[in-house]
Amino acid sequence: MLQDLIEQAEQTLRLPEIIGERCVHSHIENASCRSCVDVCPKDAWLLDDEQLGINPETCDGCGLCAAVCTEGAILHNHEPVVGHWRNRILALIACEKTESSMAEVIPCVHALGLHNLLALYRQGCRYLFISTGECSQCPRGEATAIRDRVGALNAMLEQRGLVPLQFKQLAVDKWRRIEKTLRTLEPQETVTRRNFLRRSVADAVDKSMQYSRLQDVEKAEFIPVGEIIPWQDKQDILPYVVQIDPLKCNGCDACAQLCPHEAISLVADEGKGEGTYFLFKSQSCTGCRICIDACDQDAVHVDHWAAQVQSQLPLTDKKCSACHVSFHLPTKHSSHEKPLCQICTKVNHNKNLFQVLE
Repeated sequence: MLQDLIEQAEQTLRLPEIIGERCVHSHIENASCRSCVDVCPKDAWLLDDEQLGINPETCDGCGLCAAVCTEGAILHNHEPVVGHWRNRILALIACEKTESSMAEVIPCVHALGLHNLLALYRQGCRYLFISTGECSQCPRGEATAIRDRVGALNAMLEQRGLVPLQFKQLAVDKWRRIEKTLRTLEPQETVTRRNFLRRSVADAVDKSMQYSRLQDVEKAEFIPVGEIIPWQDKQDILPYVVQIDPLKCNGCDACAQLCPHEAISLVADEGKGEGTYFLFKSQSCTGCRICIDACDQDAVHVDHWAAQVQSQLPLTDKKCSACHVSFHLPTKHSSHEKPLCQICTKVNHNKNLFQVLE
């Protein structure tokens, strides 16, 4: 009886925490995001027209869903061991398939997503050592392997002249030896957005900076990955790059109105002579796809790990030839002799006309 209660408590603690207001499905009804559903090896996530939820009896707490959620709406409590090793700040993490009785193991090391890696990085960690079982034989699979995430992160860091995160996969016995010599850091107060943004990532590598648990950092305030790492040059690669095809866009502004991070915004002409235009801040894009789902013209596209090629899209003011309402179109798409607004292009104004014959 007692053992059953202990197992139930352990299972409950392994379940991911969901922050509902961050999920894209709370922003738009036709959200196409299925990342958590598709990656779950246990099919524990339930998604239909009525709900998005998780079956606690099926979920094994692997945390892979948290790693793929671009909005930080899913959190797990899997923590690496962090401490000083040879005058460096090192993070150690091992999976439960290592055939080890270590208390610090987690279900799957691939549960560490980009935000988790950046939380470690901006707290001074420059080394990440892992130990795993045979991933190719694991029923969970690898999804996106942590090695690939570290590689993508390091490409961004090195391009900006920052020190990369050193990554090694170790045999469990060597992992244990390092763990025994590690002077662990005790978690302190959370590194808030206000405190962090006062300094650059390079300046954040200060030995006096306190270590915070990954889940505490993620709960504090969600920050897109592109905003965490300084964006200094137009050639800098970003996790997600948003752009709009001017020949397809009908100027409905749905993408700008719905974007939760203002990666696309509408800048109106306020008499400054600058005109009206869409402003793109791809460093704020999370790849949530809300803009794509909202666009019925297939005009919005989001590239992955690329440089921003479009910073503005000029718009030209027009007056609808049918309803005489003012609207705007991308300048490259505004050469119509009799322009129609996005409503009138879909409405047949002649369908109610009829002729009385005597």
